[in-house]
Amino acid sequence: MFDKNSVMWAGHTELVFTDENNNSFLVDSQKLSLGENKRILFSNRIRRFGCNKDITAEEREIIVSKVLTLTPEIKWQIQ
Repeated sequence: MFDKNSVMWAGHTELVFTDENNNSFLVDSQKLSLGENKRILFSNRIRRFGCNKDITAEEREIIVSKVLTLTPEIKWQIQ
């Protein structure tokens, strides 16, 4: 099965998650310490890319879950 979900870094603190329907979301994060691959993902700061439509709690949970799955090299803390 081809997985169309993707994650791309957009600068130092944000990443762009694109789902299987080509909807893109900006996800705010922050690196915790130098030299280690630990980051905080701010689930309440996820927003649609290029659109002001609100995101539901269910959509947030799905996005967080998929970002974690697609970035196994990062030790995430969710806030």
